[in-house]
Amino acid sequence: MPGSETVLGELVCPMLCHLLEEVIVAKIAGNVYREGNATQKHLHTWMEILQTMHKSDQPSPHERRVQPTVAQSKRILEWMTNLSHELASSHPSSAMNNEDATVNPLAPIHAAILPQAPPTMPSVISQKFPSTQEVSHCNQIVDVNLTSETKAKLTVGSKMMFTYEVTWKPSTTLFSKRYDKYLDPNFFQHRIHWFSIFNSFMMVIFLVGLVSMILMRTLRKDYARYSKEDDLDDMERDLGDEYGWKQVHGDVFRSASYPLLFSSLVGSGYQLAVVGFLVIIMSIIGDLYTERGSILTTSIFVYAATAPVNGYFGGSLYSRQSGKGWIKQMLFSTALFPSMICGTAFLINFVAIYYRASRAIPFTSMLSVAAICLFVILPLNLVGTVLGRNMAGTPDYPCRINTVPRPIPEKKWFMEPAIIVCLGGILPFGSIFIEMYFIFTSFWAYKIYFVFGFMFLVFFILIIVTMCVTIVCTYFLLNAEDYRWQWTSFLSAASTAVYVYFYSFYYFFFKTKMYGFFQTTFYFGYMALFSMALGILCGTLGYVGASAFVKKIYSTVKID
Repeated sequence: MPGSETVLGELVCPMLCHLLEEVIVAKIAGNVYREGNATQKHLHTWMEILQTMHKSDQPSPHERRVQPTVAQSKRILEWMTNLSHELASSHPSSAMNNEDATVNPLAPIHAAILPQAPPTMPSVISQKFPSTQEVSHCNQIVDVNLTSETKAKLTVGSKMMFTYEVTWKPSTTLFSKRYDKYLDPNFFQHRIHWFSIFNSFMMVIFLVGLVSMILMRTLRKDYARYSKEDDLDDMERDLGDEYGWKQVHGDVFRSASYPLLFSSLVGSGYQLAVVGFLVIIMSIIGDLYTERGSILTTSIFVYAATAPVNGYFGGSLYSRQSGKGWIKQMLFSTALFPSMICGTAFLINFVAIYYRASRAIPFTSMLSVAAICLFVILPLNLVGTVLGRNMAGTPDYPCRINTVPRPIPEKKWFMEPAIIVCLGGILPFGSIFIEMYFIFTSFWAYKIYFVFGFMFLVFFILIIVTMCVTIVCTYFLLNAEDYRWQWTSFLSAASTAVYVYFYSFYYFFFKTKMYGFFQTTFYFGYMALFSMALGILCGTLGYVGASAFVKKIYSTVKID
């Protein structure tokens, strides 16, 4: 009928404002919102519509009326209809089968915009929704607060009558600060958070001091002993009790087993470290948390742009380890981490399609990601690989590598590489597990993470702790005359991710209320992806620290 779009807009606008407010703080739609729906997908689209609808040339914000265009009204009608149907299908006990059911927050809009069948009962239910909307000095909405006076029971065939009133109030809140009400500084800036940072920082100081003291005193004794042995003749040296890390100088720089896989992991770890650092810095400077999906979009862009880092460090390491198939290594390094993401996303997407959830990734998005990998990441990785082979691909080891590998002697059980790997991730995990709680809560409990300064400090602490622990582990391994330090250093640091994944089990069962196959698959699938990325990152940090340590100690020892 004529003017229906205008009437629709006048009724829908305060309801839609309330819906947007409730969605942001995650108090509406129950499991449907957790599992993904149109609300989450179109949240910012409708916020832009609201801002457009409320822009006016009238001098006083108290006199303005909501007048959406016909196109906006039709879009609102279509979206609210789909969302109302989704909400209705998410609750098995429908209001039509339950006389005591209360009105859903979307029921006013749904009842007003959907055609109703002639009532079979003459009852009329009245429902009033007073709404208070605050407007900044720039004539822009900065806050919406909607409350209902009473809740009415739904009965079969009843006719619903909804009324509303809007009160416009001036506000001193700046439009750029309208998002602050949805932040939770009392949670993220709690003294426990500060205490955890201080505790981790003190652990770093203690660990660095302990490592420095132990290694300096131990290495000083080793250097003195080796210098004394150099003054002996060959007969006395043969009769002496030689032991320690110097004995494996001819094998310590031997290539790691599976050099193609190892170099690809290290190259990917370098790239992830750069991506993590840049995204954190951008989040601190640009407040990326204020726009939905901005952090993910920025991460994808930065990952694609830093592909030469992967090629440079991975290709140079593969060349130093006498690798011949550099093209194969380049392709494998390019596809390693994206294939992990695609494999996990494909599994979750398959489950989402089965449950008809809007979390399903569109086919066009998959094609876009594939195009980025083929036409952006692959060429940039090729450039980095060529540069790495030509600029840093020549071995510069301080010791010659023996032709015949030295047999590895028996050692105590706690010196075995498997034990070192299991124990190596405990301290790095201890330095970040408090921050993991806040990150998990912001992601799975729909709180907005905005304290990226804390994250930067934790990232720095993780780097220092991981390198220190790996250096100690490498020293004990070499002192047991076991020269297989490359994979041991990488895996001992990467085991931090295993402890993080175990912690995610605790968080799932004791800190969330998730249930069902889809939610379980969604949670543990993405936590596995996060843990794999963290493992590659920490493993690379551990290898870099151990490699610098090994080169340093063997470059200062006299080798015949």
